[in-house]
Amino acid sequence: MKIISRISIGIISSCIALGALCYIYNEFVSEKTMWDRNVEALSGDESLDCNYYRRTESCEFVGNARIKIFGVGIIKVNGSFSIPGVVVCTSGGNETCKPVECIDLYEVIK
Repeated sequence: MKIISRISIGIISSCIALGALCYIYNEFVSEKTMWDRNVEALSGDESLDCNYYRRTESCEFVGNARIKIFGVGIIKVNGSFSIPGVVVCTSGGNETCKPVECIDLYEVIK
């Protein structure tokens, strides 16, 4: 009877250890896969997508406020203010394009 109980304890212990190893391996594989995906995303695509039309516009602001223009400095506006530099990308063309919005160009400081 003691031999059968020792054998069953050994089998149960082996199953628990095998289950723990499978769990640890699956966690490692999913972490490695996520790591690989992050590296690929940060490295960027080597080829450029040249399928856009590029159109430039201006940002309009009407009011009284101080405006911080990124890369230039702070100005005071009384009335209207216009700054060029907005880039709108639409598909179907043959150019590369990176969209630029008003929020990328200036910030209103009250």
